[in-house]
Amino acid sequence: MKLEIVKNVPPPAKVPEIPQKTLTYTVKRGDTLVAILGQFDLNFHEIHTAVKDIFDLHTKIQIGRQFEFIQVGDEITQIRYYYTGWTLIVEKKDSIWSARKVPRVSKNP
Repeated sequence: MKLEIVKNVPPPAKVPEIPQKTLTYTVKRGDTLVAILGQFDLNFHEIHTAVKDIFDLHTKIQIGRQFEFIQVGDEITQIRYYYTGWTLIVEKKDSIWSARKVPRVSKNP
């Protein structure tokens, strides 16, 4: 077997990075989960189904608490809700939302 040396081969093309940004929303008096999710073009029923066995986010959002919506490209792929002592993380993978609670990651006392 004879190896051939190839010169002047261009480097592999870089895969463009998909921009990610964090959108923050602070809960105000009169807000509902339906209205908050609607502002970010998210389906209430999909999110509620993912979180209902972990935390009743629908009835227990509190004024002054924050949501963070992580947007990758044009799509929101993660929601974080900061609560006393823990953070609720709701993630979308392969068009399916799932949720988990993790020990507090900063935000609101």
